[in-house]
Amino acid sequence: MFKPKQQESHSDAFVAPMKMNLKYEASSSKPSSFWKYQEEYEAIFPFSKDQVMQHVQKTIHDINQDETKPERVFYSAVRGIYLYGSRTFKTNMNDSDFDFVFLADDLTSENSSEGGFSRNSQYMLHTTIRVQHENGETEYELEIMMMNTFVFLEMAFAEIPVILLSVQQPNEKFVLFEDDKMKIWRENWNKWFLRLPRSRNAILHELNFSYNKAYRFWLALQNGVHTTEKAQKDYLKKVKKNLAHGIRFCKYGYQIVFGGCIYDYLETNTLYDELVFRTDHFTTWQQFESSVKHLYDKWMVEYKQDVKALMREARKNCLNMRREHPLLVIDFLNTFCKKFVKKSTFMIGSNVEDVQYMFGPFTLSRLFAISVSPVLRSSDEINNPSISTLFKLDLDATYQNNENAVSFRDMELFLECNGLVVEVKPLSNNDDTTEVSYRPVCVPRFYYENYQDLDARYGENYCNTIDLSRYTIFENPTGIQCQLYYYNGEWRISSSDQYSKWYLWVMKKDDEFKHCTESRFKELWNELGMQYPSMEDAFFNFFFVFQEKSRRIIFKGYRSLDTFKECKNWKEFGNKYHWKDQVNTLNYTSMESLIAAVNDFNMYSPSEFEGVECIDFENCEHGFQLRSSLRFRVPFLRLTNINYITSIIDQDIVANPPMDLVTSKYNLDLLVSILLQSTLSAVDKSDELAIEELNRIFLPLYRKLKNSYLTLCKLIDDFYNNSLLNIENDYEQFNEKCKDFLEGKLTIGKQFQGPKKKQPLR
Repeated sequence: MFKPKQQESHSDAFVAPMKMNLKYEASSSKPSSFWKYQEEYEAIFPFSKDQVMQHVQKTIHDINQDETKPERVFYSAVRGIYLYGSRTFKTNMNDSDFDFVFLADDLTSENSSEGGFSRNSQYMLHTTIRVQHENGETEYELEIMMMNTFVFLEMAFAEIPVILLSVQQPNEKFVLFEDDKMKIWRENWNKWFLRLPRSRNAILHELNFSYNKAYRFWLALQNGVHTTEKAQKDYLKKVKKNLAHGIRFCKYGYQIVFGGCIYDYLETNTLYDELVFRTDHFTTWQQFESSVKHLYDKWMVEYKQDVKALMREARKNCLNMRREHPLLVIDFLNTFCKKFVKKSTFMIGSNVEDVQYMFGPFTLSRLFAISVSPVLRSSDEINNPSISTLFKLDLDATYQNNENAVSFRDMELFLECNGLVVEVKPLSNNDDTTEVSYRPVCVPRFYYENYQDLDARYGENYCNTIDLSRYTIFENPTGIQCQLYYYNGEWRISSSDQYSKWYLWVMKKDDEFKHCTESRFKELWNELGMQYPSMEDAFFNFFFVFQEKSRRIIFKGYRSLDTFKECKNWKEFGNKYHWKDQVNTLNYTSMESLIAAVNDFNMYSPSEFEGVECIDFENCEHGFQLRSSLRFRVPFLRLTNINYITSIIDQDIVANPPMDLVTSKYNLDLLVSILLQSTLSAVDKSDELAIEELNRIFLPLYRKLKNSYLTLCKLIDDFYNNSLLNIENDYEQFNEKCKDFLEGKLTIGKQFQGPKKKQPLR
């Protein structure tokens, strides 16, 4: 057995808790009373990374070669191996296994028994490693969660607490292995990717999940799922541990939000001891409930309130600040985000009063969930994003509506962050923290609120006040939104897909960044003979839609950086610089006719058009967009099991999902609304192509509803033409015939009778 080089202090905290974490409970922080540490070897691990990696490789090879086992596992580069669980909490016993997260690129598995709908990108390996020590060979039990790097990044981005146990681990001694890029990502994750709205919802979900999971285990135990005394004892311990872990993860949430990492893994160990070791006499669920339910109720309320208080303060700061710049977001950055800590959040220390405003432009991500990505061009920037000087601010409107609706509706700042690129200029530097200022270098078209949401943003009945004669109406084609802007002696391209590449930065190779949307855009630009603007137009930003498959670059407008106004004479530049492919303008005088046109897929294919943008060039802030019902509603469809993230579900499940995973009243209402509000194309399936692009897992459900809808429409049409058309002026006979049809008394054709009683069509 083994022990650490030095026995650590009781708290074992990596850094002192932040002053702002008023809910930190130092009195609860100590090793478990029953904690046992190994006594012979002077290291956390009694084996090396090479021993573990070689053991895993051999074990997986043996599994793949064993014809009696259905499982198959494949992976390429190993990116990180992180210890988590009882040995980091100091609640382990001498014989406790070692819990590891094992990250590998290209990891796929077949016939895995664990992982649910994401089983093909994970594999739980239970194995025993034998290690030779001076006094002989010792066996150690390993439980290794092997995971595709992409899945790990997606789960970290969703701030799943059990994943953050590794992501927010500041203590190198618990890291068995990680490559250089993974190390940079982990040390900066809190600064780059933490979003308060997501943290709030993730922790509240975890509290519910842990409590309900413990209850499910209890019910299974009472129903005789295990019969041996040992199995029952082990299962009962799972009940207790889940009850303890819900509170533990909530307190870790406080540490992550207020302290930049999990600086004390021992917090709540006193509660753990109470629940796990001092409840052996409990015989009913009510006894467990009486000992812990009040804590769950307390932290459900307090964590939500405490995180919302940070968000509310940020919103108040923005709404009440002194205005100097035409752009709200620039004023906010220059007023509240002057500090830009470049070092890891693991090393901030305890003398910081408030960690929320310390991270320069990334503060917008933290407080408002605005997508902030550094502009990475040089190899140095790609390898170390902290040295970047340009940052792009993007808006995920679907996310904002789902998780941050109050701030999103209250603040016009969000609308400006629709691809805005800012330059961060250092004013002073003390190595660790730089004081900075900000200026915009690329200001795209602002995000225009959806027509369907205008009342929610601007007040009830706002839509009824819209006078279309004030607006220029543009077609809004689908594609990558790109902006052409001049910076540092060259014309550059900014694209709307940049953030999706940034948050997967740790997976991307240098050449993937260099052969990016910008390079492909410029290749097509040159092929089409399009010209770059002259220097006299360097103070303008130009807007395009890049349709790579159809090989189109569509010009749609420009903005002056002198006035920050979008300009009405945009077509002049199209003629001047050979930008012949331009968005069309439309002429509609009523919203009713415009809505009907946008939802007519014979006129505007939803796979090729978002809808329209309506711009008042005199008051651009009054602009709005009208998307087809399909493109507006489909992104809001959601899985019925909230424990799953759509992006990591196995592709075979996505192509043919269980109906109970995608079917709910909410989803059915949205899909039926789409069908009722749309005029479907008679010649193609562009609606299905659009759904495949937007939210593919719901395509089978949509097809099923669509087929039923079209069948019903045809039956009603046939019934009208065959049975009602010739009597439509005879109201009494017309009504009687309709009544007979609804009661199932009429036969229409050879295959259909009116709907049967008590079986209404859906």
